[in-house]
Amino acid sequence: MESTDHQNPKLNNVTSRTVESADEHEMVLKVVNQKSGYVRHLAYTPDLALVSTRNEKGTRVTYEPPLPYFKFPLKAGEVWSAESVEKTDGVVTNRHSIRGKVVGRETISEAVGNFNAWKISIESSVTNPEGKTTLGTDTSWYVPELGRSVRSDLTAKNPDGSGFSSKTVRMISKTPD
Repeated sequence: MESTDHQNPKLNNVTSRTVESADEHEMVLKVVNQKSGYVRHLAYTPDLALVSTRNEKGTRVTYEPPLPYFKFPLKAGEVWSAESVEKTDGVVTNRHSIRGKVVGRETISEAVGNFNAWKISIESSVTNPEGKTTLGTDTSWYVPELGRSVRSDLTAKNPDGSGFSSKTVRMISKTPD
């Protein structure tokens, strides 16, 4: 995956993602930043709701309940919302609220090919214990045949519009780098 930060090119990076383990309850991905070597693990439910992350120092972040990025089966016009509490090593660090919508099917061309993908639009808010909220958007193109998104356009900002950031994450290879 290639991540392009539109405000700070120094934050651009390429990561490889490999399935480390999978069963009927959970799938764990190993994500390696190809520039820094930084490793983290992401755990998902079978329907791609985020369960937890763990960095190379062992810090574990959990999402209770798991945070759903998609609502399967995907169907044009389908809308969902969810709330989740983020805990770092058991301590509440953020509260997440998302509202998602399946916009519909759309053809997208990326380096890995041309796809008839599901376009998904997500609006999110993340509130820390001090009450500071960050608003975000995520427009993703999910390809069922690959079981993942091939592109995501992400934004984040404070409610007053300050602190704006945006990045694009693209699949650049169908095999681990």
